[in-house]
Amino acid sequence: MRIPNSAPDHRRLGAYYIHIEYPEEAIRAGIEGRLVLRFVVETDGRPSNIQVIQPLHPLLDSAAVAALRRVRFIPGKQNGQPVRVRMQLPVRFRLLSSPVQANNDNGSGR
Repeated sequence: MRIPNSAPDHRRLGAYYIHIEYPEEAIRAGIEGRLVLRFVVETDGRPSNIQVIQPLHPLLDSAAVAALRRVRFIPGKQNGQPVRVRMQLPVRFRLLSSPVQANNDNGSGR
């Protein structure tokens, strides 16, 4: 069985990148951390049955669910036919301390 991908470019990365709007109120409150979503990728690539199985904060949980609803995956296949696939997606929210850090951040977490 082939596992769904969020876009052909990301197949080799083993990671999913979705655009999530960081809520202003969460930014002002300094809320950051990790949550986990569980969902089903339907045969047409739409995510369904989205659940927050490890919540972080209601503002960030809602933002992640809203962003996931906009994503279209390349469906999984079994014997050449599209199939529904259950997936889990960890989502990390991280605030950058300054614009300089945002420009120089190489993903090392330092």
